[in-house]
Amino acid sequence: MDLSRGELTVRRSVVELDGEPPKIVDKTKAKRARVVPLLPPVVSALRSHRARQNEERLALKGLWEDDTIVFPNSRGGVMAGRNLSRRHLKPILKKAGLSEKTRAYDLRHSFATLWRRQGETTEVLSKLIGHARTSTTSDFYVHPGDREKRDAMGRFGALWE
Repeated sequence: MDLSRGELTVRRSVVELDGEPPKIVDKTKAKRARVVPLLPPVVSALRSHRARQNEERLALKGLWEDDTIVFPNSRGGVMAGRNLSRRHLKPILKKAGLSEKTRAYDLRHSFATLWRRQGETTEVLSKLIGHARTSTTSDFYVHPGDREKRDAMGRFGALWE
């Protein structure tokens, strides 16, 4: 994560197999790294988060496991997905007034839908979320709502007026 440039580079992923602790693997699902530009408020929040982590790291005096994990466990290691959800995601969802049943994966779909609703391209969206093909993004991630359907029908209907 390079907060001075306002970007995050995704190079690794976490794998959780039944009965085993989560572990980091040195590849992504797409088998290639990708750079994700971050919004300024996200950069600010991550700077604050990193400052708190640095305090925790100093308090543990060399016992911290990995300084590149954004949301680690209490010793800097890989946090189990259910703990990540309980400690970080659910409080954020509650503060935002969203259902605590919302999964991080659901937020990817919401991001994709809102991205397209703003008129941004599927090509750029695909690169941001790490898809090799735009068809994956458009077929599975972008969900037009009632407003988009009505607007499209209105544009189509204008052809006949």
